Amino acid sequence: MDQIYEGLFETGDLLRVWGSVFGYQEEQRRGFERRYDKLYRYYRAHSLWLDDQTRQKLEAFFKEARDIHHTITDLQESSSAEEWNEIQSGIDQPRTKTEARAWVREKVAKEIPNLMEQLREDFREILEISDLRDRATRS
Repeated sequence: MDQIYEGLFETGDLLRVWGSVFGYQEEQRRGFERRYDKLYRYYRAHSLWLDDQTRQKLEAFFKEARDIHHTITDLQESSSAEEWNEIQSGIDQPRTKTEARAWVREKVAKEIPNLMEQLREDFREILEISDLRDRATRS
């Protein structure tokens, strides 16, 4: 459990840095991909110990992270408007580069952190330490 939890937050942090305004660097991409792959492989081998709700949230995290990864990669690799339009031609709702960048920023600034916070609470419940939070707020 602790390795999934640790990997989740490391992966999420790497994704937020890579998808930030100052991101989109090759070294950030490689760091994210290595950590994501390691977490996903570990999760698949150990997901038996997680309840359905937590598994669904982790699956949502993996899906969101993959979608963000593909979008950032497309933004990095398409140097011309023609290349971008070709990439977007296979998508149900094509976006401009500006719209795609805004979508990535929204995902990494709000949606991924919200999902990670929900998972944090799930892990606290699984480990039965949710009462520690309650004690801290009463003090």
